[in-house]
Amino acid sequence: MRVLTIGLFTLILSGFSMQSISIAKPLPNLSSQMQSDPTVIPIYTNAQDVVGKPFRDLGEVSGESCQESKRDKAPNISVARKNMQVSALAKNADAIMLYSCESLQNESGCYRQVMCTGSALEFR
Repeated sequence: MRVLTIGLFTLILSGFSMQSISIAKPLPNLSSQMQSDPTVIPIYTNAQDVVGKPFRDLGEVSGESCQESKRDKAPNISVARKNMQVSALAKNADAIMLYSCESLQNESGCYRQVMCTGSALEFR
């Protein structure tokens, strides 16, 4: 009887499962240089800079810098641009065409915010 009780108790604790479940998701496979420095992706501010270069538009990318409260550090345009470059890395972009960087107040949980948007480009 004691063996039966211990056996049932073990089954209850294990959840009657013989499979192991892995919760961890694999990281995206980025090159080591790009993982360490996303600033390798140039940001163009003038459309004339890409005239004559064949490219494909990979879609919009954005980056933000947020000041959550009055006491926090002010938002920084450099941080917003770097976050935009990180977004472009995820799309395997070669460059970014910058649309704008705007300073916003009281938006999406931030006291003040700098938001940069652009288009990720892949040169052919």
